[in-house]
Parts: sequence; C-alpha cells; structure tokens
Amino acid sequence: MDDPSDDCDPLKGGADCIGICEDVTYCGGFAGTACPEGQVCVDDPSDDCDPLKGGSDCIGICEEATFRAATTCGGFAGTACPEGQVCVDDPSDDCDPLKGGADCIGFCEDVTYCGGFAGTACPEGQVCVDDPSDDCDPLKGGADCIGICEDQAPQSARSGRRYVSHDPAQCAAMLIKCFGDEAPFTDETGCGCES
Repeated sequence: MDDPSDDCDPLKGGADCIGICEDVTYCGGFAGTACPEGQVCVDDPSDDCDPLKGGSDCIGICEEATFRAATTCGGFAGTACPEGQVCVDDPSDDCDPLKGGADCIGFCEDVTYCGGFAGTACPEGQVCVDDPSDDCDPLKGGADCIGICEDQAPQSARSGRRYVSHDPAQCAAMLIKCFGDEAPFTDETGCGCES
C-alpha cells in the first residue's frame, strides 16, 4: 500500500512511489464475507476483477474506515443499516451508483416513514416521497405504499424545475425519485426533478 507519510501518491500521478507492507484481510466475494468492526470492504486493486467494469463477486480487502465507521453500509458485503435507517451513497468517495458505480460504500441515515394505509404525514417542512427500498411503487399500481420524509424542495425560479439540493456533494449521494411525468436532473446548479 502507498506510504501515507511521504508526498508521493500514485493515485495523483506519482510514479515509483515507495509502499509499505501490511497484513491483508479479504472480504466480499461470492460469500459476501464482512470486515471486522471499524473496517470497510474495498476493491482489491491487485486482482483482475473490477466491480466498476462489470466484475461480479469480486474479492475485496478490508481497510480502516476513515469516515462514519459505525454507520457504513452497502459495499461488497452489502451491509444493511439498523432498523429505522436507510443506506445512502457516501458523497466523499468516487463511487457513484447513479453513474454506474457498483458496490459503493454508503452510510446509514435516519428515516421518518409516512403515507401508507394510515396516511401518516411528515413533519412541517418535509414532504412524503416513495420509499425506493421497497417493492411498492405508486407509479406502477402500488396502493397504500409506505413513503419516507424528505426536506421539501424549494421551487426554482426556472420553470419546470423542483430542486432537491444545490450542493454537488449531496447531489452525488442522492437517489432522486420524481413524480408523474417529472424526470431527475443533475447539473452545475444542483439536482432535483424537472418536467
């Protein structure tokens, strides 16, 4: 692995960088082997299997989690979140499931449920949207689907656009669900739905 104590970084064009040896714990693969607590499963760069290029059941290696270690999810092992939380993409990495990334590491986020048979409302300032993690889709005939509460998107001055966020990092981490004839968009102004 790259020696973090020097200025040479092969990921930023550094050539002939000195590395350091460390023990490797393998994870992922067909068995979905998980990493020890405090570590996350990442693609093994020393093999020919690349999940970003269609490789499936790739063996990964465990690395120290440097972000949200207690709440990581997804990845090679498909780690689930605790009940009451959903897995969202981590915007601090280069893996983006909306742009073809596979086995991306995410983090768990609290969720408030709404809708359903009882028609439960969201807190003020939030709107109920379809829960993308279930099989119930109101746009495909699903009735009484449970939804999740999200911050209400401000209306844009640009006609036909409803912004979810103006923050590129947040946009990269979001799975945007739109209503009716709306379609998701992401550009330099942010992301959301447009008709």
